[in-house]
Formats: sequence, C-alpha cells, structure tokens
Amino acid sequence: MTITPELNNRPNKNGLHSILIRITQNRKLKRIALEYAIPLKDWNPEKKEVRKSNPFYLTINAAIKAKVIEAEQETLHSQLQDKPLTATQLKKRLKKQVYGESFIEYAKKRIEETVNPATRGNLKSTLNKFQTFLKNEDLLFPELDYELIKSYQKYLQRLGNSTNTIHNSLKSLRAAYNEAIDAEVYQTDRNPWTRIKLKKEKTKRRRLAPVELLKIEQMSLQEGTVAYHSRYAFMLSFYLQGMRVTDLLLLTWDTIKSGRCEYVASKTKKFTSKKIPAQALTIFDYFRSLRPDGRPKPKDYVLPFIKLNQKKTTPEEFRNHIESINAQINGHLYAIADELEIPRFSMHTARHTFANNAIRASGGNIHAVSDALGHSSIQITEQYFDSAYRDENDALGDMVFGK
Repeated sequence: MTITPELNNRPNKNGLHSILIRITQNRKLKRIALEYAIPLKDWNPEKKEVRKSNPFYLTINAAIKAKVIEAEQETLHSQLQDKPLTATQLKKRLKKQVYGESFIEYAKKRIEETVNPATRGNLKSTLNKFQTFLKNEDLLFPELDYELIKSYQKYLQRLGNSTNTIHNSLKSLRAAYNEAIDAEVYQTDRNPWTRIKLKKEKTKRRRLAPVELLKIEQMSLQEGTVAYHSRYAFMLSFYLQGMRVTDLLLLTWDTIKSGRCEYVASKTKKFTSKKIPAQALTIFDYFRSLRPDGRPKPKDYVLPFIKLNQKKTTPEEFRNHIESINAQINGHLYAIADELEIPRFSMHTARHTFANNAIRASGGNIHAVSDALGHSSIQITEQYFDSAYRDENDALGDMVFGK
C-alpha cells in the first residue's frame, strides 16, 4: 500500500484544486480530500507539496505531512496486530479524522439517551430504515448533504411511504443533525436541511359522533370478557379527558383518590390531576370489584391487561408488551364497531372524541382543551379539529342562508 499527496485535476467552482491523499493497494485507488484547496500554479507535482508562492504553504504542507504520517501509522498498527487494513478501511478512518464524527454513531447515541421507550423505539426504527438505504455503511456529517437527503426522499417514495411518513422520517434525521450542531459536535456554515422543505398532509382524524358513543356504551357484552374490558378501557380514556392508552394501562389504584386521578404522564413526564366524572367512577367500581374482597393493593394496576412486572423486564420488552395490549384492545374495538355497523375506531379515537366534545362544550377554549390533552403546543391541538360533522355543517348553512 502506498500513500501519496496529490492535487485534484478538476477545479472547484472557485477555480481552486483540492489537495488529496491517494491510497493505492493492489493497483486500486482510493482518494480522500483534505480541507485545503489551492491554485494549480501553487502545487509542486515533483515534491508533492505546496509552493512557497502560496501564503499558507507552511500550514498546508504541515497538514499534508501529518495526514500522511497518520495514514502510515494506522497501516503499521494494523499490520502489527495482524489485521492489515484495506485501502477502503484506511480511507474511512482518515475521513473521520479529517471531517469529524459519524452522523450514524451520533444518532445512535442520541437514541440511547432518549428516556421515553416509545420515542426511543420510533427513533430506532427511523434510523434503521435510513441505514438500510445506506446499505449499512457509516456516514460522516459532511456526507449528509442536500443530494443525499433528496436521494433518500425519493427512495422512501419508491417504497410507497406516505407523505407524512416521509415527513416524520426526515424530520427525525434533521433533528439529530441540528442537535449535533447545537452541541458543537459538528460545525458547518452550510446546513443542507435549510434547503429541504418537508411536506405534510392534513390527516382525517376519526372521532365518534354522540350517537355512536352512546351505542358503544349501551352495547350488550358478556361481563368479564376481554371485549367487555376493552370497551370499558375506551370509555375510561374518553371520560378521563382523552387519557393516552399507555397512561391508562399504567394507572395503579394509589393514583385514584378523593375523586381525582393523579399521575405522571408517560410521554411528557408532567404531573397531571384530573377530576373523575361519575361515569368513570362507575367503571372504576367495576374493576375494583374484580379484586379479592373488592380491595385492590395500592400498586395493583386498575385495568387487568398488564401481565409483566415492569421492574423485571427491559424498557423495550415492556414497551412491546404495552403495544401488544393496545393492539389486542383495538382488535376488540374493531369487532364492536363491525357489530354496531359503524366505522371502525381505536383507543386513540377516544382522545379525538373528547377533544371535539370539549371544544364545543367550552365555547372554543382551545387552551383549556390543549391543557387537558397534555399537548406541548396549541398547534398540535388545532390538528384535532380538522372538520365538522355533516349536521354541524348543515346547521351552519341554515344560520347563514336560512332553512
């Protein structure tokens, strides 16, 4: 293997030629560009160094020699360990020394430091998809440029990903990149994400009309069955101001006191206190009756779905268990919808249904509704109110034009 400095034959847009380190092994060439570019006249091809005519010749020549020495040391070290480097492997090591850290490694570290299991799982899934596109090769920060992002965007489109799925995938990568800049892990004055416009379509959110909600609540189901409990779980989520399914499943009896439900939201980590309406108290009484002598232990789960001990499982295993339970409950809710001959709904529908009922009952107080839902911004809450019911539209037309 030979390691030689050389000048790029092709000038950049400023008419300067970048300085390269050429790595030759078995007649195969690999090149890595240094961070310096000079006029063609300032390069001495015989001595393979910058001429004195360049005002920065000392600095640049020192950098060239240092990089050649580093390459030779890497090669020697690998030979001593009886693990000789290929030209490609050496190129990757040198690029990391010249350009900085790996974006992939930084993104992985960021995921490991993410506290919320659900968020961590989503980030890991997004990164895995990106690595599949990269064919599991490493990617340094400078290599994540505009062209690569656009190429990945087209790749996701070819996979058939929806506009919103593509938006979320790119948004996750952008967040990791910008966070690295804020943390001074990587510095650049040419952030490619400033040129990328992420598109997002407004989704139609399923919500139940009052008559549908009443049908579900009054439907005859065999008491004690999973379907019976799933229906009650849905109604509890609705009555507890659109409580997220994870928080609902994790409720323990010591969170129910003095007519209130007090807990720490799993997603936001915020303490939340909700008044329990009479309808929900009835459901709590039913689940309490399932316990021996109707006296559950303080740390017992209110709903009889979770079977694993959270302290004896990994966060990933417990998260998968929660997701499995949610899927099981949704399956029963789909069956209920089919039997009632109404559009299918899921646990998350309870959240949207509460939001729409609340916005009407509060006279449009979106701030109060946003606080009840535990949203981080009003903009998120606004997405819940994308369209009115047909009868609401008819009533509005009657008000404007008369019946």
